[in-house]
Amino acid sequence: MSRFLTFSMGLLAAAGTAALLLAPGTAESQRPKKAAPRAKAAAPVTHTVLIQDHVFNGGKPLPINGGDSVIWKNLDRGEDHTATSDAKPPPRVKFDTGYLTGGTNTDTSDPVFFPPGDYAQKYYCRVHPDMKGAIIVGKPTPQKRKVKPAARPHRHRVGAPVAPADLTQSRDLSSLLDLVLYEDRSPPAMACEPIQE
Repeated sequence: MSRFLTFSMGLLAAAGTAALLLAPGTAESQRPKKAAPRAKAAAPVTHTVLIQDHVFNGGKPLPINGGDSVIWKNLDRGEDHTATSDAKPPPRVKFDTGYLTGGTNTDTSDPVFFPPGDYAQKYYCRVHPDMKGAIIVGKPTPQKRKVKPAARPHRHRVGAPVAPADLTQSRDLSSLLDLVLYEDRSPPAMACEPIQE
């Protein structure tokens, strides 16, 4: 009998310990939770503007994030070009790459860094003043989309409703309401005519 009693007490002790460990509000559930990892800011990127056929970046502005840098690479062999910040409006970043001679070891500029913000930085080529480009720094301004008004539902004139045969025979009020409220009584589509307003 003592063996049975010892076994029973051991079993009860194990069950009690398991219940305490699994119960809400115990040490397991009160451990401090690890904070969710923070989203890291995007690392700065170096962008390359290609100068080709007397055009900067294919004739398109270059969108970048604040903190990024830009280098200019001249692909026009034997031609000199520069990328110089435009004085109008006053530049946020003042820069001049110096002469970049295409097809040589001096065809690529040093990086120019653009601070955070939302702005456009215009530039031009001092050798060919009609060559112009732009750097758009920051998030692009969302354009407002034109919202089309919702189309009015097309209303149809329908024939007079026809009562189903069992409607007149039913005495239960709820079944009468179900038949009246939920039965589709519209005639076939061919019988519909648009309402003239």
